[in-house]
Amino acid sequence: MNQLMDSNDNWMRDVSSSQRSKTMRHTLILKKAWRNVVSYRGLWILGILLALTTFSGKGAYLVGQRDQHEFSGEGITVEPRDDETFWQALERTMETEFADVDRDLERFFATEFGIGMNSRVGTYLTILIGAALVLYIAGRVARYVSETALIHMVDRHEGSGERLSVRQGLRLGWSRAAWRLFLIDLVITIAAAAAGIVLFGLVLSPVALWINGGETAVIVGGLLTASLLLLAIFVVIIFAGLVTLVRMMARRACALEGLTVTGSIRRGYAMVRTSLKDVILMGLATAGINGIWPAVIGTAALLLLSAGLAIGALPVVILAGLSDPATLPAAILGGAFFILVMVAPLVFLEGLLRVFFSSVWTLAYRQLRDRETATVETAPASPVPDTPLPVPSA
Repeated sequence: MNQLMDSNDNWMRDVSSSQRSKTMRHTLILKKAWRNVVSYRGLWILGILLALTTFSGKGAYLVGQRDQHEFSGEGITVEPRDDETFWQALERTMETEFADVDRDLERFFATEFGIGMNSRVGTYLTILIGAALVLYIAGRVARYVSETALIHMVDRHEGSGERLSVRQGLRLGWSRAAWRLFLIDLVITIAAAAAGIVLFGLVLSPVALWINGGETAVIVGGLLTASLLLLAIFVVIIFAGLVTLVRMMARRACALEGLTVTGSIRRGYAMVRTSLKDVILMGLATAGINGIWPAVIGTAALLLLSAGLAIGALPVVILAGLSDPATLPAAILGGAFFILVMVAPLVFLEGLLRVFFSSVWTLAYRQLRDRETATVETAPASPVPDTPLPVPSA
C-alpha cells in the first residue's frame, strides 16, 4: 500500500512539472530565430527569393488622374459597318489603332534619338504578356519551393544541428509539399473571401429599408448599416488574424508531416484551437516586429537614396561630358547603378525578415508538436485497483 501511494505521489509531481512546461517559450523562440538569421547564411538566399516573389506593392500605385489640359483621351470607338459584325469591326478598329501607334513610335525614335526602326505594337504586347505570364508562374514556383525549403532547413537545424546547403534545401523544397502549400493558400483564400462576401452581404441587408421607404426607414436603415459595418470590420480583422495563424501552422504541418491539403488545414486549426493563447501571443510578437519594420526600411531607403543618386549620377556626368550622343546610354547606365544601390540592399533586408518569420513559426510549430507528444506520453494510465485484503476464514 505504501509503495502504491509513493508511486501516485511521484506521478503527481511529474504531472505538475509537465503542466508548468506547457507554456510556450516565446522569448526563446525569438532568440533562436534571430540566431538563425545571423549565423545560418544558407537561409539568406532562400529568404531573398521569398522576398522577390512575395513583393507587395502597397506603396506603389499608378496615378490615374491627370490634368485635363495635359492628357485628354477620347478612347476607342467601335463603329460596325453595314456589312460586318461587331467582332469584325473590333478587329478592324484595333488594327487601325495599332498602326497609328506604330507610326507614332517610329516618328518618336527617329526624331528624338535618330533611330530608324519598324515598330510592331501588337507583337510587342503579345511578347510582353507572354513574358509576364511566364515570370508570374516562375515566381509562384520559386516562392513556394523556397518557403518549403526554409521550413525544412530550419527544422533540420533545430532537430539535429545539421546545416543544409542551399542546393540541399532546394531539393527538399522541390516536392509535392510546395504544390500543396500553394493549394492550402488557395483554399484558405477562397474560403475567407466567401465568408467575407456573406458577412458583408448580411451587413448591407438593411439597405433594403431605403427602397421605397420613408424618412424614418432611411434613417434607421442608415444607422443600422453603419453600426453593422463597423462591427463587420472588427470581425474581419480578428478573423483575418486567426486565418493567418491557421495558415502558418497548416503550411508546416504539410511540409514537415507530409499531410494532404485538407489534413494540413485541419491540423493547423487543431493546433491553433488547443494552444490559442500561445499562438496569439506569438502572432502579436511577429505583428509588432512587422509593424516596426517599415520604419527600419524607410530609414535605410533614405540613406540608400542619397548614395544611389550620387553613384548613379557619376556615369551620366562622365559619359555625357565625353560626347553628347552618349546621353541615352549614360542615363541607362546611371539608372542601372541607381537601382542596384537602392533596391539590392532593401531586398536583402526583406529577405532576412522572411527568414526570421519563417524560423519563428517553424520553431513554434516544433514546440507545440513536441508538447503534444509529451502530453500523450505523460498521460495518466488507468488506475490500478487496490489489492483486496484476504478475508479470514471463519
